[in-house]
Amino acid sequence: MPLLPTIKEEDSQTWLQQLWQCRMQMQLMIPASTVFFAGGLKLGWSVFESPPAHFDYDYDSNLLTVSLFIGCILGAAIASFFVGRVTKNIPHVASGTLLILGGLLFMAVPNIFIALAFGCIFEGAALGLSQVQTFSIGPEMTHKDVRGFMMSIERCSIWFGILTQLTFTHLWYAFEPEPGHRTMQSGQIHGLVVACLGLICIVATLRQHTESPLLLIQQHRELAANAALKQLMDTQLTTMEVMRLREDCLQLLSIDADQSGWYTLRKRNVRPLLKVFILRGFVTLTMSQPFNRIFLSASWLGFNCETNCLYTIAAAGACGSLLGSLLIDRYGRRRMSVATLLPATIFMLIAGGILEYFANPNVAIIHDDLEIIACLMILFQFLICCGVSIAASIYMSEAFTITQKPKCIAAILIGENLLQVALAFVVASKTVSGMVFFFSMGFLCMLLGLCVFFCMPETRLLTLYECLQKFKKV
Repeated sequence: MPLLPTIKEEDSQTWLQQLWQCRMQMQLMIPASTVFFAGGLKLGWSVFESPPAHFDYDYDSNLLTVSLFIGCILGAAIASFFVGRVTKNIPHVASGTLLILGGLLFMAVPNIFIALAFGCIFEGAALGLSQVQTFSIGPEMTHKDVRGFMMSIERCSIWFGILTQLTFTHLWYAFEPEPGHRTMQSGQIHGLVVACLGLICIVATLRQHTESPLLLIQQHRELAANAALKQLMDTQLTTMEVMRLREDCLQLLSIDADQSGWYTLRKRNVRPLLKVFILRGFVTLTMSQPFNRIFLSASWLGFNCETNCLYTIAAAGACGSLLGSLLIDRYGRRRMSVATLLPATIFMLIAGGILEYFANPNVAIIHDDLEIIACLMILFQFLICCGVSIAASIYMSEAFTITQKPKCIAAILIGENLLQVALAFVVASKTVSGMVFFFSMGFLCMLLGLCVFFCMPETRLLTLYECLQKFKKV
């Protein structure tokens, strides 16, 4: 549980010992991680590489990408009404069912645009639903010493899903079977994997019976709440320790008790909402279609890729997310963000300066210079995923009061998906200038670093109640 200092926490423990003690909490994250991995597969299939365009009608395949984000918006909006009020199994089973439906559509009718669009909507809804569920309920069931690691599973799973999809596509076109020997299309294999992940999500959900202690206390199920606290801590707690944990839960619930939702939102959640949205919006820009298209142009000539080199930047994102998840609880959210934004700013400005130099008509573009730009973008993605991306996800799970948290998280997710839709239309309608993009990203990195340093609190090793007090002060 995050809400607790306990007597046993005074004993020094290694990081591996903490993970072993919190293994029950890691098991509870399995259903969400499978949905996030499936969402990463879909993002790799749509945002990073263009979907296959073999449809019965000549539709722009870019609309399939828009369908995915529309599904995310619908899933997040629907989840905001019931997440935190019902058992955690309901959102996870719903997400798994949506994944199965979306995967079956891809398997059954891989060449019909409408079917693929609805498949994208179903899978996007599953992703949005699981994100609201995880960031709302996950911190309540996670120990404060490993809360950053647990919440970073979202970014890690998404990036490893993207890497898996891009690597599969690269291998598929490298070893493409001869015509007549192919039994399934690549889109059908994608749908089969997504449907299997949905089934795994449902099975893993039904095997887990531990509920959030906060929800049990709200339902006046005191004995069940005490049992859940003991199970989550995975240790033999004394009666006094259980009472102390329960009092911490009551303290957190008392913040917005007997107050209207609008009053709580206005007094305690509006400023954190804007700050966290800025962080998540910046992360959205770094894994959007304009960023990938610019990298694709530079890597084609710089790395001499025969198909595309986007799997390299996905590998940087996956490795950065994994490293960030291991370090975020040790060095803190704010420190990691500021430490990675400074070199990221420098890398973007250097890349923009190189392209500005190429704008001179008397200067010839050199192969090595494009390779440098591609390498700078890979390093930039690694740093952003290691610091800002992980910290933004953790802040989203810590910044809001209990009653308003699902609505605030849903609002952030809706905003970032609308941003993705806008960027998708921008890419479809006009070519994005690389020089303008690099200088804009460098300027945003610098401003964001200052914003995090002065406006964001450090919430490392704090209970959720202490996190809310920190956000109230800044």
